[in-house]
This record gives sequence, structure tokens and C-alpha cells, in this order.
Amino acid sequence: MLSRHVVVVENEPLMRDLIGKTLEASGFRVTTAANAADAKRVHKAVDPDAVVIDIELGPGPDGFDLAAALVAESPELAIVFLTNLPDPRLAGKSSKNVPRKAAYLRKSNLVDTSELVAALNAVLKSEGSAGFRHDLDSQRPLAKLSGKQLEVLRLI
Repeated sequence: MLSRHVVVVENEPLMRDLIGKTLEASGFRVTTAANAADAKRVHKAVDPDAVVIDIELGPGPDGFDLAAALVAESPELAIVFLTNLPDPRLAGKSSKNVPRKAAYLRKSNLVDTSELVAALNAVLKSEGSAGFRHDLDSQRPLAKLSGKQLEVLRLI
């Protein structure tokens, strides 16, 4: 059986390397990209089965913009957002910007790498990703703030 190919999109080099090595140790073929432009080039070159995307990618498109562009080209592409943001609204988006079968994991909530691997396997198999949607957790930080309150917080 061929292993699944995953592109890891992370602007922090150490984190990108750690995620890549973790996924390789779990049997995935991995290619990495440092930003959205690199990820688009890699996507065209390797036609991956899945992408693990940080939302905050530095200057240029964010992870949500990148995911939308990649899914428009490859609707079957599995997506795992792996981010520091407890809520997509902090990036000016909403949970509706997370594709239906995608996972949204907060880096700080992961106790080990098994949850990342499990989430990736779930979205690759098009199984329910509800258990891997940290952005929908009612106990997440800032969950009770309104959109306007979050906007004021972002401006501060």
C-alpha cells in the first residue's frame, strides 16, 4: 500500500521540521512549505493527499486563504489546520471558513503527536472530524466574546 503524501505548511522552521518528522515517523510521505506561495508550487508538483496548514503564515495569504485556493483546485484534498489561534475569528474569519471535513487543532491543546496523526487519518478517510474541531469547543479562550468584542481586542 502506498503511503499518503502530506504537505506541511508552517512558517516557523523548527515547528515545520518537527511536524514533518512526526508525520514521516507515522508512515506519511512529507513535503514542506514555508508560506502560501511555496505551498501552491509544492501542491502543483506533488499532488498531495492532505495538507497540514498553520493559519498564521506571515506576510501574504493566511492559512484559510491558502486552504480555499487549494481546495478549489483539488476538492478531495484533506485539510488539517494546526494553529496557535483558539478561534478563527482572531484571524478575521469564522468557523464557517473551516471546510466541512477539515480538522482544526490548537497546538497548545495537543498533549502528544497521536492526536495530529488521528486527525489527519480521519480527514483523509472523510470520517467525522467533529472530535478534531478545537475551534468549536465552548471552553476555548475568548469563546464567549462577540465578533465586535474580538475586533476591538485585535485592534488593541
